[in-house]
Amino acid sequence: MAELTIRLADENDCKDLALVFIDSFGISAENNNKLIENTANTLKHRINKKVSDFYIAFQDDKAVGLGAETRFLGSSYIGYVGVLRSVWRHGIGTKLFQFILEKAEKHNPTIELFANPGADSVYRKLDFKDQFLTYKVELTSTKDIVIEKVQEEEQIPQWIFDLDKLAMRCDRSHLLQFLISEPKTSLLSFEDKGYLITTDKKIGPVITKDIEAAYNLLNYSLATGKKTMLVPDKQLPFLKPFSPVEKQRCVKMIKGVALKNEPNLILGYNSFASS
Repeated sequence: MAELTIRLADENDCKDLALVFIDSFGISAENNNKLIENTANTLKHRINKKVSDFYIAFQDDKAVGLGAETRFLGSSYIGYVGVLRSVWRHGIGTKLFQFILEKAEKHNPTIELFANPGADSVYRKLDFKDQFLTYKVELTSTKDIVIEKVQEEEQIPQWIFDLDKLAMRCDRSHLLQFLISEPKTSLLSFEDKGYLITTDKKIGPVITKDIEAAYNLLNYSLATGKKTMLVPDKQLPFLKPFSPVEKQRCVKMIKGVALKNEPNLILGYNSFASS
């Protein structure tokens, strides 16, 4: 087998990253060229904004794998790990993941990820521990909830940064700033009790102190149509009024120092960034 080389990717690698990502995760579209262009632009934006460090793996000068570390102050998430289907089961994904893991462990004492079913067993062998199941669900608005006190914020108030840090026990300020800069994105707040970031297709993250804030924020966002949201399993019962329909599930896993976060405040994540 040809030697595998792995390095930090830059914006010039984005088309190769996109091609591997699309092939690895089995993504298809009617206009494949447009899909490649959009995916490459999305990855380029994340790289240029320094939200994630992407790594690219080559074999015989051909891009065969990708993965990323999204780094916060206190925790790193590993995601986007995938290899071309033509080289599955050659150990490339494992080598790539271990390479990124070693990099991440130099930055933070806590490493987190969302594992697709089947991949979780690989991560357990690398000392990752299961935390909980997380579901991607489609939600629908309900007329039974009266919307009030919801504000659309132009900038992120300090109390939202503070609430997010309290909930997650790591500083995600840079990520939140990046998310609200994305096209068709809105930041919603409910008094000082919760916030939600939403686009025309999805909701998340959602951090709230109580159910009143959560229901008002969700229904405001869903007024424009059905959207998907990534929900920890313990929070699913609270979403019953919004008729959740499961689309996908992942296992939330962690390695290293356990974060003393506040799971009751975490209603929704932004992305699985799964592998």
